[in-house]
Amino acid sequence: MLLVIGLVIGLGAFLMTGLGRNETKLSREQITQNSLRQAKEALLAYAVSWPNIRADQDPGGQMR
Repeated sequence: MLLVIGLVIGLGAFLMTGLGRNETKLSREQITQNSLRQAKEALLAYAVSWPNIRADQDPGGQMR
């Protein structure tokens, strides 16, 4: 009887620690995805706001 109780408690503890690790991994992946989405939005905003400079213009936009 004690052996069965020990096995049930051990199995329960094993399952709980395994589930906790998966939740932590998912949480980290969500944080990473949010950070990457913010970085993408910032890069796109920067690219849109950057002036179009052609090769025959200097950085001030004047023709050479």
